[in-house]
Amino acid sequence: MFFLKLWDALNIDIPILQKHLEKILTSQEMIIREATFIDIEGTALIISRNFDEVMATVHSKPVLDKFKAHNTGNSLLSQLRWKKVYVAVHSGEIVATGAFANFGHLKLLNTRSQSIC
Repeated sequence: MFFLKLWDALNIDIPILQKHLEKILTSQEMIIREATFIDIEGTALIISRNFDEVMATVHSKPVLDKFKAHNTGNSLLSQLRWKKVYVAVHSGEIVATGAFANFGHLKLLNTRSQSIC
């Protein structure tokens, strides 16, 4: 119901969107595409699994808890506004996610404290 109200508020043609989503969800090929608000739940699950299954081998529980707190549904929705977030979808399931972000200009210094970039 929430999504229907949101689509209506955004004036999105629901039948066209539904047809597009059905095509994605029934495809047997892996598709990599830019994430949308519809992908928040699946993206959050992938990130949580990464913390629990991969990062837990090298980080303490307090560190993992802090990481997880920064990747809630609301946080991910906010990130969609300023990052380029992508999802890999296979058989209707999000199987991977990644993002690009611009954090500004990086200035590297050499040992004499002179800019080299």
